[in-house]
Amino acid sequence: MKNKIKIGILGVVSTLVLSGCMESSPESVVENYISGLKNADFNQVSKTVSSDIKDKFSRNIIFSCGTNKKFKDKVIPLLNKENIDLKVLDRTSNGYQSFSSEIQNKTVSFCFKEIMTEVMEKQKDTKMKILNSEVSSSGNEATVKFEETNSQGKSKQHTVKLEKINKEWKIIDGVM
Repeated sequence: MKNKIKIGILGVVSTLVLSGCMESSPESVVENYISGLKNADFNQVSKTVSSDIKDKFSRNIIFSCGTNKKFKDKVIPLLNKENIDLKVLDRTSNGYQSFSSEIQNKTVSFCFKEIMTEVMEKQKDTKMKILNSEVSSSGNEATVKFEETNSQGKSKQHTVKLEKINKEWKIIDGVM
């Protein structure tokens, strides 16, 4: 009987500890966003932003990829390998919007990887660090300030706004 009680208490404590570890903070969301940019990982980036920001970001990525020959030429073989219709990159028709979300996500991921790999190569020595964060009194809004310092020592500060959406912090404004 004592063992069952101990196991029950251990289960409750474990659940509480693990659920506390799973909750994100505004700072960790911004750190994951920055990490996703550095690693050219669209899936990681998209988990940190609101659906509205993700949609706008996706459309911009597709536009950049579809209009920049260098990126388009790198992405086309990837799309062919996945049997994805190349019209997904066509800006003159409904292209991107007419495809399933699965195809859209794959295409954006391919384009994002190509674009961000080049961008991050140019900025590989850039350091980013969180300066501070502030959560509103309601506990549903936050701002996080971080600093980006390039290899020449020049710094630029960014302010990111977050909101709790379905109990998760999501970036709603200030993304790069």
